[in-house]
Amino acid sequence: MNTRVRSWMVGGATLVLLVGCAAALLGKATDDDEDIKAAIEKIATNLQNNDLAAAKKAADALPSDLDPGDAMGLMELRKPGGKGGVGIGARPGTVRPDGIEKMVQNLAKSPPSKTMLTRDNAALKRAVYMASAIGEAVQNHSPVKAPEGKKNPADWKKWASEMRAEALELTKVIDTKDPKQVNSAASKLNDTCTRCHEVFKD
Repeated sequence: MNTRVRSWMVGGATLVLLVGCAAALLGKATDDDEDIKAAIEKIATNLQNNDLAAAKKAADALPSDLDPGDAMGLMELRKPGGKGGVGIGARPGTVRPDGIEKMVQNLAKSPPSKTMLTRDNAALKRAVYMASAIGEAVQNHSPVKAPEGKKNPADWKKWASEMRAEALELTKVIDTKDPKQVNSAASKLNDTCTRCHEVFKD
């Protein structure tokens, strides 16, 4: 076997190994993402059932090394192929914008129509329960373990707790189908998110 052929075979084997490792790591990341999504959906269901103790227990059971960014990512716009955030409702694109964070921003910007609050009532409430569940999930998972400049774990916990409570309040207000009340409640939640983002979002 000449040197060129041997080098090609070794190089090819290395490439196969690298591709295999990358695929394995990608698969693990995908599995981890799905695990986090399932855990937070469970917390959201507990909150929706008004079982606050079960919600807290499920949040406490999350891995100690949970990356809060992974949880917060569930609020992003839903993308094709099931990527991005969890979106609004079961069917992608049925409710727009199809992302929890953007929807809260829109509700805070101007009162929604009564038609929307009636037609999309269940989907909106479920999305906001997810926001509340994320607040519950990340309270004890600050991106910093000690104060670093403006970043303080105590502020993170405070804002996450407020996010949880204000999102729960918004779910109740959505049921009133009163555009002005929804706008007011969404504004409080959005303001809390904005204050937190100004400090912690890189």
